[in-house]
Amino acid sequence: FIWLTTFPWRFYVDPVISIISSILLLRSSIKLVKVTGSVILQRVPDNIDVDEIKTNLQKIEGIVGIHDFHLWQLDDKRNICTLHIGVKADSS
Repeated sequence: FIWLTTFPWRFYVDPVISIISSILLLRSSIKLVKVTGSVILQRVPDNIDVDEIKTNLQKIEGIVGIHDFHLWQLDDKRNICTLHIGVKADSS
């Protein structure tokens, strides 16, 4: 544009387009950075309630305790959970 035109404002076009491109790139990459950060930090996904899972597991007959409960997001579609469950010894 600078080379092909003789407008007096032609030197301002390149910086303006660069700024607009940078803003669009930054705007589209914010979600990617958030998701990637959650995966790297092994954060519990927002849509999962850990306390509710523990409560529901403790309602199962024979379970006496739950400890070392870890739940994290492996990628944008899969979650991983590890835990130790204490069960009643069979009295028979």
